[in-house]
Amino acid sequence: MLVNPPIAGLCYYGCMLSGFTRERIDANGISINVVRGGAGPAVLLLHGYPQTHVMWHRVAPALAEGFTVVCPDLRGYGDSAKPSGGGDHLGYSKRVMAMDQVEVMNALGFERFARHRARSRRARRPPHGA
Repeated sequence: MLVNPPIAGLCYYGCMLSGFTRERIDANGISINVVRGGAGPAVLLLHGYPQTHVMWHRVAPALAEGFTVVCPDLRGYGDSAKPSGGGDHLGYSKRVMAMDQVEVMNALGFERFARHRARSRRARRPPHGA
């Protein structure tokens, strides 16, 4: 596990996710970028398409007051590895991507955790013509 300090000159880590650490965790044969902070029971926040872990920048600090908040970039997104999906695209199936996150949480020492998944923006739009 590699822990990266905040990047000088880049407000992202100093301003948006102050107090969080950035790590690269080997999971399911690839490198997953993770930002985490806080202490307490673990909460895994999963971004939607086409976002990255940055989408949680307003929610994560508040949750970190009572929880250990883990915000990864899913495989193929942000700073996580972008392996080939293969001819059948199974490398990016929900099952494979879920296993990535289970391995990330296990590597961080969490066997049990709550998770929240962002819903797509499309799902929040009213039906056409409404």
